[in-house]
Amino acid sequence: MQIRGTGGSAGIRKGVYFEAGIHAREWISPATLIYITKTLLEDYMTGESTAVRFLDTFDWYIVPSLNPDGYVHTWTKERMWRKTRSNNAESAFSGCTGTDANRNWPYEWGGKGTSSHPCSNLYQGRGSMSELEVEAVVEFLRDKKDKGQDFVWFIDWHSYAQYIVTPWSYSRDAPDPPNLKNMLEAGQVMADAIASYKSNTFYEVGTTAELLYEFSGASIDWSYAPYNKYDRTAGGLDVPYSYVVELRDINKYGFILPEDQIEDSGKESVLGVYAMGTYIIDVLSAEGKL
Repeated sequence: MQIRGTGGSAGIRKGVYFEAGIHAREWISPATLIYITKTLLEDYMTGESTAVRFLDTFDWYIVPSLNPDGYVHTWTKERMWRKTRSNNAESAFSGCTGTDANRNWPYEWGGKGTSSHPCSNLYQGRGSMSELEVEAVVEFLRDKKDKGQDFVWFIDWHSYAQYIVTPWSYSRDAPDPPNLKNMLEAGQVMADAIASYKSNTFYEVGTTAELLYEFSGASIDWSYAPYNKYDRTAGGLDVPYSYVVELRDINKYGFILPEDQIEDSGKESVLGVYAMGTYIIDVLSAEGKL
């Protein structure tokens, strides 16, 4: 989905990109992103000030389910399936299907936290962007960037663990991102807003490699990495506020989150998005970048 408010600038605006469902079994992520999108649109139509500011400032690009074939497979065949459903018949392990699409992005592809074994849940693919889903996103967003649209906010929605994490994921030894302080502050603003909801759900904030673990070829690293106009595999999208959000819960239900928690996840995540987005707009405006 592409969403743009009817007010604001008619020219090229800054872009926001949200995706969910890159891992098929993480059902709460598509549901939550759909809820956020629905609320944003409804609030805009009623004139709610934050939604109006968001949609009249940015162009929004939203992919509720990045891995639709894998998602369908979890509903029809194997509930805990994680990967895509691509055919690995060219490998010696032809009986093993799929690639971990969040190990398949071009920046720092094939490093730590991945596997070259097609049967692994962490299989990186036969090459970066071997998965049609990842290639489509990279090409789409790079085309926008090539034509002059800068992206300022990127979230890849996952579950579970209740984390809000920033680059880098590929190595704990990588130099800190130059604006890490701002990214962590924005993440904490989101976490505080989520915790203000009636469920008192608490999220931790930090860098991916430190708070979770090291893994390469991740969406979050590609989105943040410097843009290389001439080589689509050498750089990223240069998004200053790039995140993975790991939604509910913490080890009680895990991937099998009860459906009676969907609405709560959606409502608290809306609070988080509105708070983080307000922080980002305020900072970018103060820096003269909006």
